[in-house]
Amino acid sequence: MKHRAVKNRALRLTLVAAAVTVLVTAGCSTKAAKTGGTSGADGVKTGVGVTADTITLGVLTDMSGPFAPIGKQLVQIGELVRTDINNSGGICGRKLEFQVQDHGYNVQKAVTLYKSMEPNSLAFLQILGAPVNAALEEEVKRAKVLTLPATFAQALLANPYVVLPGATYDLELVNGVSYLAEQGKIAKGDAIGHIYQEGEYGASALAGSKYAAEKLGLRLVQRQVKATEEDMAGYVSSLKAEGVKAVLLTSSPKQTASVAAVAKSIGLEVPLVGNNPAFTQSLLDTPAGPALRANFLWSSTVAPLSADRPGPKAALALYAKGYPNEKPSSSVASGYGGAMVFIEILRKACQNKDLTREGMETAFRQLGQVDTGGVYPPLDFSKPGKPSSRSSGIGQPDPAQTGGLKELRAPFVSDLAKDYPAGADAK
Repeated sequence: MKHRAVKNRALRLTLVAAAVTVLVTAGCSTKAAKTGGTSGADGVKTGVGVTADTITLGVLTDMSGPFAPIGKQLVQIGELVRTDINNSGGICGRKLEFQVQDHGYNVQKAVTLYKSMEPNSLAFLQILGAPVNAALEEEVKRAKVLTLPATFAQALLANPYVVLPGATYDLELVNGVSYLAEQGKIAKGDAIGHIYQEGEYGASALAGSKYAAEKLGLRLVQRQVKATEEDMAGYVSSLKAEGVKAVLLTSSPKQTASVAAVAKSIGLEVPLVGNNPAFTQSLLDTPAGPALRANFLWSSTVAPLSADRPGPKAALALYAKGYPNEKPSSSVASGYGGAMVFIEILRKACQNKDLTREGMETAFRQLGQVDTGGVYPPLDFSKPGKPSSRSSGIGQPDPAQTGGLKELRAPFVSDLAKDYPAGADAK
């Protein structure tokens, strides 16, 4: 198959010039999408969630549960992007509209809300939570509705309607454990702990920690927790008794704070390495702040807002303009980068004159390589079932930095991650 690079073009956001560029793969999807939609006066096929004036996207998030700090800022930056797009003429001459619902990280509630939202949404800009996405997998496939999951669970790669930018949780920890080994924090024969949530969030990350431990000759001590648990004292004490030299965290922000505070109080002075949802800036204002600054490391495919790259800078500028009194966290960058990818899919669907769900899927498959200006590592969506990146970086809490994190290491692919059987290659 031959590829041709079309002229790179910046998304027409007032604060984003040159932040996102795309290479579109030609030859793979040259046929017009088969749709059941109707064509309007502008010759654009339309279907569910699209009228002559509007495009409606669903946003199903957590604004009252354990990941509320993340969900809130994802919604805020999404609304700011929507406003900026609409002020610049919209997409295909249509204004973007969001229907936003809060599931509180309750799977049953999320399924009910999804069923009420799906008939009126072209696609879902956000469905937050690995267990929520797992529960909705068959519904999403049946409706053929493109979704941005706001989670990085490996299992989602098998769903052709999921747009997953960046490395998955397992790859984040493969890189994170590799980083600890490179820095001399752990060595062959050492024990490391892993506190992880039940469900797809934890299962995805656990696959990575198991792989890294096996390859590096480490003993992995596992502790599974429920998403609603907040007191981690018992788990941390048991890990200290096991003599762990590091603790991996696939947790909520509150759980991370509890682990850090308890570990500090009982003298467990070891690195704490968390996946990207495990930390928010607000934790630095809690009693756990000093412990986090001393021992926590953030292994994330999303860049910290303090990163000196165009994408994070654009995300921060847009958020600061809309919410000058809020403290932005990495969720702002994540939501911004994800929205940029989704907006590009919409623009490609418009170019194809097909704003139906089938048209959205075709446009997604035509994306190929995407550069979000450093919010995410360079992305490649040309291989269905595979992660769009294997890269993640390392951050460290720092209240002096915007977003509460400083970048210790820019996104990298460790030697272990290069060979890790991710996505369609996983057993």
